[in-house]
Amino acid sequence: MATRHAIDEADIRQQIDKLVGAIHATNLGGVKPVYAPDIVSFDVQPPLQHVGAEAKGKNWVEVLTGSVGGDELAASA
Repeated sequence: MATRHAIDEADIRQQIDKLVGAIHATNLGGVKPVYAPDIVSFDVQPPLQHVGAEAKGKNWVEVLTGSVGGDELAASA
């Protein structure tokens, strides 16, 4: 029988895998459900703080459409 820790770790890894897959596919619909409705997150580009899943989703729209940073935006895997 799996321990609670092992189950939690597997759940977290599954959420990370979903997020990574959605980002690689530029699938906003796959990115949004990963976040809790009341998330508070911080970024390196203004606005620095995002409150709520809707605000985080708007940030991902900019990232996935390439409207943040233009040619300066680079990602590595």
